[in-house]
Amino acid sequence: MEFAEFRPILVSFLTALVVLGLARLWARWLPGRVNGKPAAWLVDTYRGTIRLANALFLGGCLLGIALYPLADFPSNDWRPVGLGLGGGCAMAVLVLLLYPLAWRGSPREACAAFAIAQGTPVPILYSLLGIGIAALVVAGSSWLP
Repeated sequence: MEFAEFRPILVSFLTALVVLGLARLWARWLPGRVNGKPAAWLVDTYRGTIRLANALFLGGCLLGIALYPLADFPSNDWRPVGLGLGGGCAMAVLVLLLYPLAWRGSPREACAAFAIAQGTPVPILYSLLGIGIAALVVAGSSWLP
C-alpha cells in the first residue's frame, strides 16, 4: 500500500489530536459562573434553547448544501454555502437572544450556557458566529444589482 492511501487516515488522526488539544486548552477559559449561577445549572436550565439554536444552525448548513442541486448552482459558487451558514448563525444568535426572554430567562445566561455546551470560549464562539452572519450579508448582497 502506498502513502497516498493512508494520508487521509493520518490527517484525520492529527486533526483529532489538534481538536482535543484545543478543547483542553480552551477549558480554562469557559465561564464557570454567570450571575452567580454555576455552569452545570446554566446548561441544564437552557438546554432547550441550546438544542433549538443547534438545530437551526444545522438546518441552515444543510439548506445551504441543498441549494446546489435544488437551485442548480454551479459547484464552485460560494453563495449558497454563505447563505446557509450565515442564516444558521443568524438564527442561532436570534434564538439565544429572544427565546430566553419569552420564558423570563436571561439572554446573557443563555449565551454563556451555549458557549459552555459547545466547549468554546465566549469571545471565540461569538466571533465565529459574527463571521457567519457577515457571510450571510455578503452572499445576500452579491445578488443585488
